[in-house]
Amino acid sequence: MRSELRVPALLHKQSLFLQEISTILIANLLLALIAQVSIPWQPVPLTFQSVAVVLLGLMLGSQRAVTVVLLYLLEGFSGLPVFAGGLGGFPHFTFGYLVGFLPAAFMAGWLMERGAARHLVTTYLTAIASAAVIFISGVFYLQFLVGWKTAIAVGITPFLGIELLKLLIASLISRRFWVSRTCEN
Repeated sequence: MRSELRVPALLHKQSLFLQEISTILIANLLLALIAQVSIPWQPVPLTFQSVAVVLLGLMLGSQRAVTVVLLYLLEGFSGLPVFAGGLGGFPHFTFGYLVGFLPAAFMAGWLMERGAARHLVTTYLTAIASAAVIFISGVFYLQFLVGWKTAIAVGITPFLGIELLKLLIASLISRRFWVSRTCEN
């Protein structure tokens, strides 16, 4: 009798594991695809990578989002063409932004897990704070290459308005996800 009870439990664990792996791989693929939507801008292109990373945190939670982003960065740094513009390796000007993806994904997920998903305003503020981590990391690295004034002028200023709009859309999407997820449970 006991072995009969263990089989369904084992199958359930395997099913959950496969579901987890599938979620991570699909999210990783989507992140790599979204990164290819890029508008050339020098030295930092306008991409949807940063908002996609924040959205991963908002929707998947801290652990899954960090796993997806870590896999993505390992793919890119190993030379696979997953970064914006089909680049791989260690991008010169955008390296700092990429490094900021990990703490941003964690932060967005961690805050959502602790209640930021309850309201659109807190979700949006979470998205803004998480994106700020990416931009701070990016500009901090960029200033070593071009100086502070230029780093801020080309690494933050041109993106502020559109980034806030993208983050609002990401917040609306994730709120819809959390509301439907709450209704299912």
